[in-house]
Amino acid sequence: MGAAASTNKQPSPPANENMEEEAEAGGDRCCWSWLPEDVLLTVMGFMEVPDVVRSGAACSAWRAAAAAFRRLRLSTPRQPPCLLYACDAYGPDAAALYSPSTAATFCVPFRIPRAVAGAAHGWLFATDDEANPYLVNPVTGARATLPPITTLDRVRSRETLVVGGGGGVVYGVDVSPTVGENIRHITAERARDWMFRRVAVSGSPSAAAGCVVLLVHMPFSELSFARPGDARWTSLSGVAELSFARAPNMAMVGDWGSILAMGELHHRQYWTSIVHNHKNGLFYLLRHCGSIFSLDLTGGGAASSSSPSPVARTVLSSPSPHQYSSGPKPTQYLAVTPRGELLRVTRRWHQTAIVAPPDASNGRWHVEHAVATTGVEVEEIRTPPPPPLATAASTATAISVAGLGGCGDVALFLGKSSAACIPTEGFPMLRPNCAYLTDDAGGDVVRSPAARRDFGVWDFGSGRLQRLGDVWPLHHPWLYSPSPIWITPSLY
Repeated sequence: MGAAASTNKQPSPPANENMEEEAEAGGDRCCWSWLPEDVLLTVMGFMEVPDVVRSGAACSAWRAAAAAFRRLRLSTPRQPPCLLYACDAYGPDAAALYSPSTAATFCVPFRIPRAVAGAAHGWLFATDDEANPYLVNPVTGARATLPPITTLDRVRSRETLVVGGGGGVVYGVDVSPTVGENIRHITAERARDWMFRRVAVSGSPSAAAGCVVLLVHMPFSELSFARPGDARWTSLSGVAELSFARAPNMAMVGDWGSILAMGELHHRQYWTSIVHNHKNGLFYLLRHCGSIFSLDLTGGGAASSSSPSPVARTVLSSPSPHQYSSGPKPTQYLAVTPRGELLRVTRRWHQTAIVAPPDASNGRWHVEHAVATTGVEVEEIRTPPPPPLATAASTATAISVAGLGGCGDVALFLGKSSAACIPTEGFPMLRPNCAYLTDDAGGDVVRSPAARRDFGVWDFGSGRLQRLGDVWPLHHPWLYSPSPIWITPSLY
């Protein structure tokens, strides 16, 4: 893996035998390359993660020290999220990594997959050309295998079609909302964008068994989980609280009113956000209707079984039926504070139509949609401790929902169906009580540069959004596909 390079710092010296030869010839023992390895490791401990990787390009001594730093799994300073995006300046085989905490932009020799469902612990959830998912660390290049798409509950078949001089992979997916099957064939290209909707990861894949990937996938926003290296995804459709209600068959649904009611029920059951709480080890899930659930994939702490059964509990029941509206639906996220408190964040936005000039996807003037955030609201979901496993019930327990005026002394990072809370202490360039936003509209909404991406900083104090160009001095304009994404760089 090549080194990351910063575009607004002094350029790295070449990876360079010449510098070492000159130092040896001149007897110059003050050169940084002659520092003892323990000193170099101490220096690296104060660097941001991209700088540690970049330092390995200085000379052989620093390269060896950087390798030792990773091998010993030494800790780096607390690392805030960075914006990972593709740009023309770096070409197709590299990406830009922008740090709002330092205003530095690094070049990462990493081709961003076109379809990315989320990021956690410095790793991206991505898919290959055949829509098989995997985890990848864009800073180090490390990869972790995940079960193939064919092991998801609703995927029935895989075929290779040959048409003329070309072809491709096609999957047979059961898209029936009833117990009867309705197989629809979906290309791998379509599956990459459509199948994988939300993802939450409990830890770095380098933690082996400590890494659990919880996935929301289509066709009906269903849940499955796996660990890196597993052969199959494990469906959670058998967990009553989390299952997707299916009608017996269309003949039993009845009139159009019943059909529409069933469609509304399905929509209410969709998962809009999932998150892992590092403090108690639970996953939390938010449905479109507003209900929140907790999920324990360790079986509530039971150690008697090598494969403990998942335990789900209702944390918050939706107070009222969802009211249909033809306007834009607000995007909701679950987030966990550094202290382990659970937040529900609502991001309101509006959509406008614009006339876009001809581009690569459309040779004529055409209509595109632009989105803009109009408000961000934060609520704390105050939950009691979960009951003991022996007395656990799947009903809602006493909770309270407290509206907050903002996020206090932390900064929120929202985008790509996920949210993170980062303390601003120690990062003078990060603003407390603000939300750092990236675009979270799907590709069907925003597909061209004419439709301006929804980026900026939402200030809870003033209730205003500062646009990207006003607050972030990015060195390289981003490409519009794939969408930029927040990621917390990690060496492990």
